Amino acid sequence: MQTATTHFSKSAKNCNVKNQLLKLGQLLAPHHYLERNELLNDMLNACSEGKETDSEKMLGYLMAGNLLSRFSGTGITENLYDTADGVSQIRLFDILIHQFPFVKYSQEMTNKAIVNVLKQHEEACIIDIGIGLGTQMVHVLEKAAELPNLRKLTIIGIEPFANALRTAGDRINAYKSQVDFELKFVPVAEYIEYTDFKKIRIEGAACIVNASLALHHIKTDADRSRVIADIKALQPAAFLLIEPNVNHFTNDLAARVVNSYEHFIALFHVIDRLDASDDDKNGLKLFFGRELEDILSKANDEERFEKHEPVSAWLHRLKKAGFVTATSPLVTGATEVLGVTVQPFEKGYVGFTERSETALAVIFAS
Repeated sequence: MQTATTHFSKSAKNCNVKNQLLKLGQLLAPHHYLERNELLNDMLNACSEGKETDSEKMLGYLMAGNLLSRFSGTGITENLYDTADGVSQIRLFDILIHQFPFVKYSQEMTNKAIVNVLKQHEEACIIDIGIGLGTQMVHVLEKAAELPNLRKLTIIGIEPFANALRTAGDRINAYKSQVDFELKFVPVAEYIEYTDFKKIRIEGAACIVNASLALHHIKTDADRSRVIADIKALQPAAFLLIEPNVNHFTNDLAARVVNSYEHFIALFHVIDRLDASDDDKNGLKLFFGRELEDILSKANDEERFEKHEPVSAWLHRLKKAGFVTATSPLVTGATEVLGVTVQPFEKGYVGFTERSETALAVIFAS
């Protein structure tokens, strides 16, 4: 019988990671543990040398390491993410927000849509799910600062992490003297699935709900559907979602492994095109590698946090709750940035596509 080593030499010039992952899918049964571990160790070794300048090797290295961690129960001896220690997280976030097309243009798109809705009302409320440090809301305030009709805006920030919520509050409150309308910030320190929307609703104010890369953290299908139904009960003027378009929700590990490869190699290819140093580019890849750690290394599916779904699942939930989606408030025509095509799809979303992989979806619903 041929072993994994004969298929994947340590000295191989190119790591054909996808082929190895497809082979791995046939070795997931317990009795294949020796062949499986040999394949993963060979993959780790073959991808180790030169990974700093080769996205295929970097991704293969990260995936193999996390899968070994999952199957061994103890992990491997080295820290897969040591090389990211010298890169400032603040710097990485700055590159993501100002250069990385998936983040930069999806948020610009939703921010413009939010401001266009605000223009139509004297009093409005933005419910920002997963507000984080408040960066997106600060950008909305910059665009909305001199809206002639707006008299009062309340931003309700839902965020389970208290430190981030305090920072968001400080940043938003600092804008009170810079805008032409009354501005109020209301912090809600909760996970979205535990939030009672009836208690935070503001009567008489037009409601906009924003969920940027947030709803996939809700662990169950039932809770996702319930949250969307609760949002619909608010009768929002707009509900905006930004979500990765990939199936990491499935408990089928073989499928999740291949889906991860297709999704993250697309992200890595775009990172390669950024105007940034090699250290910064590798720092960004390792930043996304933390998501891979959650997606692949946890043997208990109930513990996973990064449970992305295809855009079709979100569209189905929205339709079931009574929402109608439209792409016209977001963008018209197609645009290409750093090899990423941004274009509306007839099913009701704007997709961000690298080669054949539509890695991100933006949805406007009402």
